[in-house]
Amino acid sequence: MTDSLSALLSAIQNASRARFATMEIRISKFGIRFLEVLRRGGYIRGFQYQLPVSEKVSVLIQLKYTEEGPAVREIRRLSSPGKRTYASFDDLRTPVSNGLSHLILSTSKGILYDHEARLLGVGGEVLCAIR
Repeated sequence: MTDSLSALLSAIQNASRARFATMEIRISKFGIRFLEVLRRGGYIRGFQYQLPVSEKVSVLIQLKYTEEGPAVREIRRLSSPGKRTYASFDDLRTPVSNGLSHLILSTSKGILYDHEARLLGVGGEVLCAIR
């Protein structure tokens, strides 16, 4: 069994470092929801996929760059299938790296950034850290 989220994170980071404008990858419905969070946070420009979404679908991701470089400087998986990492609402009270990094969590309210989870008062599984 493979960890599809780790594969997605590695592909995005590698494509960003190589300065690709777009990249294509096959992902699941969970991966599509994760990409929606990255787009909402301004880390990617957008993505396109063919409907209907079956088990896995090919997605074209448009990467985002600034004058300083890629919008995704570093993305690191924190929770893995073998060792899940969870954070309660109390654990999320302080910003990560003085606000320079963000955590992405899988919560009962959906996939959220740490600041969104603080506003909603929920905790969950810490998927990754991104800056």
